[in-house]
Amino acid sequence: MTNGSQRHGTTREAPRDLTDAHTYKPALNGLRAIAVVAVVAGHAWWSVLPGGGVGVDLFFALSGYLITGLLLAEVEGTGGVDLPRFWGRRALRLLPALALMLTAVVIYFRPPIMDVVAAAFYFANWRRVGGDNLGPLGPTWSLSVEEQFYILWPVIVVLCMYVSRRMQIQRAAAVAVASILGCVLSPALRFTLINDPGRVSQGTDTRLDALMSGCLLASLIALYGMRVSDWLKPTFPFAALFLCAALFVGPFEQPLSYSVVAIASGITVGYFALSPNSLISRLLSLTPIVWLGIISYGIYLWHFPVQFFVNDQGVPLKLRLPAVLAITIAIAALSFYFMERPLQRKFRHFVAKGG
Repeated sequence: MTNGSQRHGTTREAPRDLTDAHTYKPALNGLRAIAVVAVVAGHAWWSVLPGGGVGVDLFFALSGYLITGLLLAEVEGTGGVDLPRFWGRRALRLLPALALMLTAVVIYFRPPIMDVVAAAFYFANWRRVGGDNLGPLGPTWSLSVEEQFYILWPVIVVLCMYVSRRMQIQRAAAVAVASILGCVLSPALRFTLINDPGRVSQGTDTRLDALMSGCLLASLIALYGMRVSDWLKPTFPFAALFLCAALFVGPFEQPLSYSVVAIASGITVGYFALSPNSLISRLLSLTPIVWLGIISYGIYLWHFPVQFFVNDQGVPLKLRLPAVLAITIAIAALSFYFMERPLQRKFRHFVAKGG
């Protein structure tokens, strides 16, 4: 597929990108595995890894990159975006596992009904902004941010297609401009809300820049192809060191620190997307790590209820993380192989390639 678009009166093609955003790359699943283990470790061993939340920013950047790549590929292939089909695929991928987890939590923990409703309908982050920590459903705040992004961003991409025709610019360029605006406006809003930490850390609009960093990456690849790799490689060691340090030093909860984490996350995703043959990419492409990445959504869904359960059993701190990981991985694998994957196969005409 050639990335680019036609200008009115002339034809201008962007360089052919040999690593299209929708092409499967095992290292990205490996990165998912690292991100979810960081989050689980941060929750179970907060005293050791207080910055495990940086895994959420990695997930955000990955989502922005992959979704924008898929949308741009669909635009280039068909000239538009089938919004109902896109949202249907997302629902099929995400809702069954969420419903199973919520059912288990309701039966065992009996949380407030509004916590369950907020998690089920993806406004849990705004409930947390209001002061509710959501108990065992706490991490659903980030899922809510992502789902709101899945609803709104494809519409913005469609609007970008309209703007690109009117202004006679490349489609991916219009998406890149929208991504840059998100990267700028989100931290600006954080600074205006600096005295409201909950709003800063949980708001959809105040946490957009990590998602937008992935969107910008995908649009730049569509515009410039492998040249983006040359831009990112010199910065990757700094981004990687920063994220590793953040695991032990965090949490980073100041407006500027969120921005740095978002940029570092976008750079990291870009490196693994564009350098699939590097040593570290090959390490993250090892089968066990990739497998953890494949079931990472289920691991993220289940780890906090499992942690609450493990804590209730009085498991010693030093054994807490191994216990949480073992139980969570087992449940996530069972959910994936016996419910999620069969449902996706049954309704495979709704499932996007690479989604």
